[in-house]
Amino acid sequence: MGGFLGDREKMGAAVVGVTAVAAGIYGMREGSRVARRVLEARLLKPQLVRETSRTAGHFGLRRSLMRRLGMASAEESGMKDVVLDPKLDRRVQELAAATASTRKFGAPYRHALFYGPPGTGKTMFAKRLALSSGMEYALMTGGDVGPLGKDAVTELHKMFDWAKTTKRGVVLFIDEADAFLSSRARQGMSENQRNALNAVLARTGEASRDMMLVLATNRPEDLDSAVGDRVDEALHFELPGEQERAKLLSMYFKKYVREAGRDAPGMFLGVGRPAAARLSV
Repeated sequence: MGGFLGDREKMGAAVVGVTAVAAGIYGMREGSRVARRVLEARLLKPQLVRETSRTAGHFGLRRSLMRRLGMASAEESGMKDVVLDPKLDRRVQELAAATASTRKFGAPYRHALFYGPPGTGKTMFAKRLALSSGMEYALMTGGDVGPLGKDAVTELHKMFDWAKTTKRGVVLFIDEADAFLSSRARQGMSENQRNALNAVLARTGEASRDMMLVLATNRPEDLDSAVGDRVDEALHFELPGEQERAKLLSMYFKKYVREAGRDAPGMFLGVGRPAAARLSV
């Protein structure tokens, strides 16, 4: 009898041991899944984001170190080489300063609308606005939302969730915003388009300390009225005048002709690319 009880105790201990091992393996798997989801949310670029300044690993550490040492690139250190109409330039500088102060003091960001013809600097300024303010940027275009159909809402939520995972804040730039944020009163709006619009409205209804929304369009009158209510600043980007065109020509001639190859890395101990040849002007 005693031997039988001893065998039962051994069997019970073995079962407990196996159960503990199984529980440990299950816990490791669940922990791995959670860690993977966190990693994907923080590092992997959402489907709708075409371009972003967010980097990880070696490149992210290098950018962070250069910023701390005061060695940031021209794009991150100001807007001196941004050529705009004097009136617009003044408003642009004010918006950049206000955005930098907002990030510094942890206040809610002000959303903006950039409107005007193509090729007038809207995307470029959105990038500079982010980098010079110490933020990241993420660029998407409204034309990519329609082809997603019913999956558009899911992808939009993924993008907004991803934007909230950086401590530095993100300028979310939506080009061709009228492609899916147009008025709900217009004829022919599909159910998928309406749902996508409602998803954006739901995610931008309250002031945010994580994200600054910047919309760009050639047709601001087509935007839904609720989208307009989200906008705190509206800037009109016009085609450059004669003086602005002359400045642009001079700036790019200097950068790509007179100083071409000046910043190109040369060979060191036989490693690397040969230094670019200087142009004789």
